[in-house]
Amino acid sequence: MSSRSTANAADLANAAYDLNIRTTVEREMRELPPGINATKDDYVLYILRSQPSPNRTYCGTTNNMKRRLRQHNGLLSGGARATSTGKPWVVAGIIHNFSSKSLALRFEWFCKIKHCKQKKGLRGDALQRRAKVVAGAFDAVGVAQADRLVLHMPDPYFRQCMEEALDRRLTVPGMLLRGQRPPPQPGVTIIFVDYTSFRGSS
Repeated sequence: MSSRSTANAADLANAAYDLNIRTTVEREMRELPPGINATKDDYVLYILRSQPSPNRTYCGTTNNMKRRLRQHNGLLSGGARATSTGKPWVVAGIIHNFSSKSLALRFEWFCKIKHCKQKKGLRGDALQRRAKVVAGAFDAVGVAQADRLVLHMPDPYFRQCMEEALDRRLTVPGMLLRGQRPPPQPGVTIIFVDYTSFRGSS
């Protein structure tokens, strides 16, 4: 094969790779539920999963999920070093309705530090470990009784991991899995929203 043919093949491969990333990100943005980041003070905690490497995850906070998703996938500058490879990155879960930016940042800090320290000690795959750490954050950062956190789980497997992880944390004052459980006692309310209802929304 000539050098020109090799170069053309590489260009085509790169173009297909870029198109796959753009198509994936556009789909992910369309499927974000209404009301996410409605104001500049509406911070969310998000968990991303690498599509080509499912055992890689990333979590962060943002008040602009669409922009942050583009950044992590290299479509805008400002992405994290940890997501510079493994594209495209897709949304595994979003936690929102934090009462303040500081609470969202404390969640992020706990999830990153705890995940880094306990990654080798926790059993399970990447999403199971991430779910256990996120569940632990509800205790660690002092979620107030007034906080009504909403968990959007577009990844069915991550939703299952979160449900199992939260079920094992007896110190969580209250939990509501919509359509599955009776209303909890007064305390922290965690609502799992069926993400499929938002599929295809603009």
